[in-house]
Formats: sequence, structure tokens, C-alpha cells
Amino acid sequence: MQEALCYSPSKRAILVEKEASRIPVKITRYTKTADLTKVVVNDITQITAPNSFECSFQFSQDLSQQKLTTLDKLHEGPEDNITVKCKVLKLGPTKAVGQAKYHVLNATIADATGQIVLDVWNDIIPNLQENKVYTLTHLSVRYWNGIRKLTTTNNSLISETQDPALQNVTLQDIVDPQQETTLKVPNIESIKSIEKFKICCHCLKRIIQVTENIVNCDHCHHKMRTSTCATKLSVSFVVTHEDKKLYLTMRDELLQQLLGPYNADTVDSNDIAEKLLFLNNITITYTNTNKVSSITM
Repeated sequence: MQEALCYSPSKRAILVEKEASRIPVKITRYTKTADLTKVVVNDITQITAPNSFECSFQFSQDLSQQKLTTLDKLHEGPEDNITVKCKVLKLGPTKAVGQAKYHVLNATIADATGQIVLDVWNDIIPNLQENKVYTLTHLSVRYWNGIRKLTTTNNSLISETQDPALQNVTLQDIVDPQQETTLKVPNIESIKSIEKFKICCHCLKRIIQVTENIVNCDHCHHKMRTSTCATKLSVSFVVTHEDKKLYLTMRDELLQQLLGPYNADTVDSNDIAEKLLFLNNITITYTNTNKVSSITM
């Protein structure tokens, strides 16, 4: 084992994600400290996925040592290899899919912070019972019609857990994590940032490392030409409602609906900011994660 120093914010984001999901990485084009005791990761360091024959080790961890994610924090972290401790509130009927090769049911699960739908697949289905508390590992976040849900994976593990506090959780105790709020404001007070980014043409997730001609997706590990990856905009802005400042984020699709079509590769961020700042009498609907779901004038 060797210590490392990371001086690159973009590389740190990659390493944090891989550490959380226990995915190995291969680091090249790095340097070392003067005393040769630490690896130094900087902006020119390359972080890639190793081939299976390059990994001579396996990471293992007790189920009890898995880092738990509460349901209200799902939007903050990685979308794979998630561990939750929850109570099963409701189990739906089991359905056959894929020409009856697979089986799935929708379960409503909850912890002290929220509730969410969990797609339960195949062998895990018989192991779940309503009104019992479980620790579930290796879950993934998925979206259906814009609604966040969780799903089990081939690596998911389940363990019944004793937790008196969760045992008392009921549907009436939970605030809907997808709850939306609508308000009307005279204008946008300020623009915090307008960010341009590329999305992978394969998995549609944000590309973290962008090079001149070729990009390597750090989520699905596909390599592709940069020109095949669409450019998107994300705007963070501030509005004031009832003397309270709200920090909201708006995605590219809503921005184009509001301002009209534009070329994200060539559009001037200052032009976008000017158009937004001079909008009047705006109606905004946003989620409890402060993401705008609708904006009209």
C-alpha cells in the first residue's frame, strides 16, 4: 500500500466515485514526491479501468461494514453499489418479463428520511417480507419517467436487521422524496454558474475527463470520439421568495424550452445569462433536491 496526493479536482471526483463503489483503477502519467514515498496525481495523470489480468487482488468487505446511504442522500453520491438499511412497507405482485426469463416486483421501502420504490429481481424476491427491516447492498439508482427509484443487481445481498426505530416507520411518517414545490418570482436574482459538459453517447452520463479527440467514459468505460458526445448546459441560479434565497439548478432541455433552441457547443454563456436575468414574472416548479422540473413565464 502506498499513500497518494491528489492535486486535481477533476481526478479527485473520479477517485471518490471509484472508492465509493470499490472499483479498481489504473493510474498512469503520475509523479512522486521528492522522498519517493507518495504518488502525486495531477491534471495530466490518466485514470483508466484496468484489464482483469492486471488486478492480482480482490477487495472484500463485511456486510456490516458497508457504508450506509440514507434515502434522502441518494442524489448526492454515486448511482451504483449503494447500501441502504430500510423497512419494507409494501410488496407488489411479481411480474414475469423478458419472455418469462426474469421476475421482478416493486417494493416500497423506507428509512427515517424518506421512501422510494425498489425494483426487486429474481432470487431476492422470496427473501423479502413486508414490515421487516433489511440491509440491502449493491443497489443501483435508476429513473423511470423522471422519477428516481432503486433496483437490485446481480451482486445484491440482503440481510434481515434489527432496528426498533425503523420498525416503527409507517407510510404516514414519510415525506414523499419526489415532492415538488411551485412558486412565482418576479425575476432571477443572479446566475451562480453556467456549465458546459459532454455526455457519453453510450450511457448518457456526464463525461468527467474530456480530451481533444477521444473521450473515455469513467462510468461505462467506453472510448469514443469527442465529436460523437453531445454538449449540454447546466445553469445554477438564485431566486428570492418570501425573503428566502433559493439555489436552483436547471438542465439543458428546460433551458432550451425556455429560451429557444441553441447550439450548446457555440452558444455564449454571457448571452444565456443575460436572457435569463431579464426574464420577468417566472413560475418555477422544483423538487426537494432543488432541481427545476418546470419553468414558464
